[in-house]
Amino acid sequence: MTPTKNRRTVVLRTWWTCLILSVLAPATPVTAQDDDPVVIDHANVIRRVEEGDSLTYFLEGNVRAHRGPVRMRSQLATIYRQSGIADFQRNVRFWDQTTEIFADQVVYEELTNIAVATGNVQMVDRDSGSQVVADTVHYYRDDELVIARPRPHGTLLGSDSTAQSEPFDVYADEMRFRSDSIGSTVVAVRRVLIERSDLTALADSLIYDDSIERVALRINPQVETEETFLSANRIDIHMTENDIESLVALEQARAIDKTDTIPDAVPAAFEHVSETSYLEGDSIYIAFEEEGIDWLVAQGRARSLNYTRESSPGVIETWSVNYLLGERLRLNFRGDTLEQVVASGGHRGLFRSEDVRVGGVERRPSEPIPLPDLSVTVGLIRATRRRLSDWRRS
Repeated sequence: MTPTKNRRTVVLRTWWTCLILSVLAPATPVTAQDDDPVVIDHANVIRRVEEGDSLTYFLEGNVRAHRGPVRMRSQLATIYRQSGIADFQRNVRFWDQTTEIFADQVVYEELTNIAVATGNVQMVDRDSGSQVVADTVHYYRDDELVIARPRPHGTLLGSDSTAQSEPFDVYADEMRFRSDSIGSTVVAVRRVLIERSDLTALADSLIYDDSIERVALRINPQVETEETFLSANRIDIHMTENDIESLVALEQARAIDKTDTIPDAVPAAFEHVSETSYLEGDSIYIAFEEEGIDWLVAQGRARSLNYTRESSPGVIETWSVNYLLGERLRLNFRGDTLEQVVASGGHRGLFRSEDVRVGGVERRPSEPIPLPDLSVTVGLIRATRRRLSDWRRS
């Protein structure tokens, strides 16, 4: 009888051990799916609290858990089985196939499949490497959507991981990220600022689509490069491997040449026609070559104004202004120099030249020429003569 009793005791202990493990880990990582509850893989300390119909796990130290393709890491966690909410805290890492989130806290809702990250949040797109830093990030996994707010800072890269181009730094009141097998899309709204070493832009709306390599700026956009200041109702930035290839401005487009070095006296001599050279039209297309502008085209009621110095530098210089209108204007550049302007479609223009004083002392003809005080001069001469006479006698 004793051997049978011992065997029965061993079976009972084994069954009890399996029951405990099944409660702590109701599914294995291999078979877990998105509709299963969060699985606890490891924790240094696990406390199980059951009150009525509720069951809560309190986890401490090197917490590891998963749910289908989602993985969680933290130092503290509380898992509420009845409500299906998992609260991870301290050095939290939360990730799946497309998105990785680091934060002070991540609350994951099993029913809605939504994760809310707060405190020093950094989100990384695992396909492109684009990142966003924010106070709060909502990750809607079913919709493949990430919303960051308030005033997040995004670092945007193209999906081509082989490209070594400079990223776009984007600031906005809110940013939304979507990722799929085709590429990533970023939407930024309200007080949008873009910064790169070759470009600065402002707008109230931005759409970045790396699948077609385009940044669309809407609502009062302004783009500034080293050579040009561009404004319009809509501006698109087209890229190749994240390098800027062209700018397309639509509706009330205006491009100002920042490389103009026009003395202040020149616009005044031409009755302040403009403070600088410019190009306007219903649309403007700017093509870049290496680090400079290759050509500009204005289409639809196009207008251009260019200042040119016709003489050598000096106190008085000859400056000209060339105002040209047409249905289409094309400006070709060679380096930093405007080489050619081609007008078509009912074009006409105006050329005017003026001699302009750009250096020396400015003086109106009615102003008297200042002369020294003659009495002082005479006194100095007499005093000098007396000293010379005294020196000779001695």
